[in-house]
Amino acid sequence: GRMTDVIGESVVEKRGVQGALEWLGQLNKKDGFTQAAYNSVVRRAVPRSSNSLAEWISRNPNDKHIQPWMFKETARKIASRDPGLAASWLESHLGNKSVNGDVVGQVASSWVESDPAAAANWVTSLKGTKVYDKELTKKLGGTWARKDPAAALEWAQTLDPKLWVPTSASIVGNLSREELGRNAQWIKESSTDGSNDGVRAAYAMRMADEDPYSAIEQALLMKDALGREKITVHIAKKLYKREPQRIREWLPQSGLSLPSQQRILRNQ
Repeated sequence: GRMTDVIGESVVEKRGVQGALEWLGQLNKKDGFTQAAYNSVVRRAVPRSSNSLAEWISRNPNDKHIQPWMFKETARKIASRDPGLAASWLESHLGNKSVNGDVVGQVASSWVESDPAAAANWVTSLKGTKVYDKELTKKLGGTWARKDPAAALEWAQTLDPKLWVPTSASIVGNLSREELGRNAQWIKESSTDGSNDGVRAAYAMRMADEDPYSAIEQALLMKDALGREKITVHIAKKLYKREPQRIREWLPQSGLSLPSQQRILRNQ
């Protein structure tokens, strides 16, 4: 690894990015060190010439040594200058298995910084493709929440329920402290039919230290049993350190499963 990295570095120094990428094409694909050479050259090419790198990836779509992180870093770098360009480059590679919701989400979250509406439209336009998944919508929602939480929530409400739950959690998880306080009311009053499990989980995790009782109260309103127990146990453990007696008395009527109660008492 280290040796190959040194070789990769010197090839980039001597031949430039373009030449180094051509050199990769001449390596024996079966050699054990080939992947390390790719890693080394691509890592150095990203900051120097992401455009040449993008063109090279486009010319070699079936090259097994081109990893998901290479798409991600190249797209991220192009997006920092021109998100629209990064978006259309990735769109031409949606068939590639290295391009997933996480990779596409990099570009979407860069784009939110400069033009949230364009970013949201682009993400919506990907509906029906394999990259349109919760990783993508979570990334967009979470980044947008730091900029304009009301708009992010409004957009998230247009998603189908399977995506709304994780995306709304990502939005609440990324709110500033003030915004969290401002949104507390509707979170607490929101329906308990399971559609708001995401917001409740995120709210409970955020409030775990500040207001653990209110956090537990919200966690217990989650419909998804697994998530409900996991988050309640997490908060109850913190409380148990502070007020062991009070938690001991509360556990029998908490509605938590016995194994969960045991985990709190044993603090595991």
